[in-house]
This record gives sequence, C-alpha cells and structure tokens, in this order.
Amino acid sequence: MRASIEASNKKFEQAVSHGDAAGIASTYTESAKLLPANDHVVSGRNAITQYWQAATTRG
Repeated sequence: MRASIEASNKKFEQAVSHGDAAGIASTYTESAKLLPANDHVVSGRNAITQYWQAATTRG
C-alpha cells in the first residue's frame, strides 16, 4: 500500500513540475473531489483537469 501511495505522489509531483494538468488529474479517481482553499468544491476528474489547467497557466 505504501509503495502505491508513494508512486502516485511521485507521478503527481512530476506532472506538477511539467505543468501537465491531465497528468495531475490522472492521479485522482473519476469521482474525486478537490477542495481548493477559499473556492468551490471541484468534482470529478474532468473538472479537476480543468481546475489544474487553469492553475498551471496562471503562472
């Protein structure tokens, strides 16, 4: 279990470092909910991809 979590964390970190919104979102389940600070709940992988796309282009 621990190895799986660490592998997912590494995948997330690599995707973030490359600004890869789809790669970031792929670490979430299809029914995941993202709870950004001071913002609305983002539900589902497609919406999470859009959220991260916007976040990675804000620069």
